[in-house]
Amino acid sequence: MFDVHRHISSDGFCDGDALYATSRVSEWDIVPKGDAVLSIGALGSEKLPDVDVVYDRLKQNPALQIGEVGLDRRFAAFDSQRSFLEDMLMMGYALDRSVSIHCVHADGELLQVLKDHKGHLPPVLWHGCTASRESRMRASRMGVIISYGPRVFGSKIAREGALLVATPWAVESDWEGPEADYLPFWEQHLTSFALLTGVSRERIVENNRAARAILTDQQTPW
Repeated sequence: MFDVHRHISSDGFCDGDALYATSRVSEWDIVPKGDAVLSIGALGSEKLPDVDVVYDRLKQNPALQIGEVGLDRRFAAFDSQRSFLEDMLMMGYALDRSVSIHCVHADGELLQVLKDHKGHLPPVLWHGCTASRESRMRASRMGVIISYGPRVFGSKIAREGALLVATPWAVESDWEGPEADYLPFWEQHLTSFALLTGVSRERIVENNRAARAILTDQQTPW
């Protein structure tokens, strides 16, 4: 089953049916195998790369997507993070690539950035989202897919249950541990999400398959 957001495993594997996010330039050179799709991204935890460097990589490899990029109040140079995110959204729109967004303590700012680019947004995934229902609805009206990772179960929005799937959604593992432990973790996450929301496992599979087509311009292999 397609995982809309995970990371290269701690032992270097990047070969599953997943959209693999990166958060630093040092991860960009890994070659995805099998059904894997790689995104190139950077967060404010390190110096952000030059926009031209990202553009050149994307032009050289049409299969690459963008992510994760975004806004994080824990990191310095917030204005630079915002500027980089805006550049990535414009680049994604121009090159027809999806953008996976990371957001920590900056929901309002993120929504404003999305609003500023409304009408010229690429496919966008709000990864690991635990934002309020109002914020999720505002994002979804701009075409954003809300992605739920493991942190959803310990968040305030877990009490919403079925309302979590009232807007376009997907399920992610956000995995970055050893590959041998990934599948049991992923299966448990899917089971827990199904119980939380009341949706069937089959619906989750179909929903993520549809998300794969949107985010990667590729159908899930059978």
